[in-house]
Amino acid sequence: MLGGHFCAQKKVKYTQIRMQNKIRDTVRISLIKNMEDVNMSFSFGLRDLVDPRKRLIMAVLLMALGLFCWIGKDWYQGVDRSDCLVVEATFDDCKYRSIDGAIDSNSIYLTFKDYSHNIDLHSSCADDNLTQRLMELKSGTKMKLLVYEKTNLAYEIKVNGDTWLDFNDARDYIRKNNDLITIVGCIMLGIGAILVVSSIVSLAIGRHNETEYNLGE
Repeated sequence: MLGGHFCAQKKVKYTQIRMQNKIRDTVRISLIKNMEDVNMSFSFGLRDLVDPRKRLIMAVLLMALGLFCWIGKDWYQGVDRSDCLVVEATFDDCKYRSIDGAIDSNSIYLTFKDYSHNIDLHSSCADDNLTQRLMELKSGTKMKLLVYEKTNLAYEIKVNGDTWLDFNDARDYIRKNNDLITIVGCIMLGIGAILVVSSIVSLAIGRHNETEYNLGE
């Protein structure tokens, strides 16, 4: 009876969090649409690309983000079972991380009664089904996990001998997600490089024209 009541509470908690995130996303979309109608002097837009100096600033930002995405690809590459730490611990709770007071439904982690570190789940692995099962899981349940210590991510989760997250599946999910981010990073680097070249050329032409105008006077 107590177990059923506990599961019901966890399910209500999960449902409430999902509803909060839907409301938050709706409000965020509404704010974005409203902001599009406002002329923001510090924002970058297509018109700012005409100014070579602003174009150069945008290029540097794009290349910095692209480089970050490119470097990040090595964090998840080539993970094997032998690289992972086997953790056998007593489950305590499944929680969402919060950013500036807002719940991030794409970032969850596990806490344990007899293991000092929290363990993260990659967003590509934590689908609605797995997340709901973890949210409804009773505290005190025995778990066995494979954890890649470099990123503190769970690559396999077994609950009472039942596999909830398979190592090979998790590795494929994370690799595909990482490949997508790498592609986006390469595109940012490419666009940034083009903008840098065009900015330098525009600035050089502008200075040349200014010099000729001064000489003409």
